[in-house]
Amino acid sequence: MSGLGGKQTLGFCREAAILSATQSTGVDCNAGNVSIPSLLGTLPLALAYAAGFVLAWPRLKWALRIFVAPGRMALTNYLLQSILGITIFYGIGFGLVGHLKPLGIYAVAVAIFAFQIAFSNWWLAHHEQGPMERLWRLLTYAKAHLPQKRAV
Repeated sequence: MSGLGGKQTLGFCREAAILSATQSTGVDCNAGNVSIPSLLGTLPLALAYAAGFVLAWPRLKWALRIFVAPGRMALTNYLLQSILGITIFYGIGFGLVGHLKPLGIYAVAVAIFAFQIAFSNWWLAHHEQGPMERLWRLLTYAKAHLPQKRAV
């Protein structure tokens, strides 16, 4: 099976090493190839996660409601998460990419998502949709007037 190209391999291997994931993902950074067991295990694991979520939803609907507001603002949260991640981890911001242990990286990720949950709930209490979702719909439908505040 063909591997990744030179520069892509180095970037991927660096990230994998930072996250200490080389043993669990089956990535061979020396050869630049992704192992077949890793590829074969990815799809079943993804399906297992999806099935677990589907089975948990009816029983834990009350607990899983925290994901509703961020889900309604998925594009905004995706872009915000990317901006925050770049600012926190890369050299254009705080440059913490080699200084945090994996547990620290997870703590930062949980803190970012907790912020996004709070921000999404606050935003949707005042507006019908997220700012990027509004822009996307404005560009898609080419209408200048779209509802922006929720009717009380």
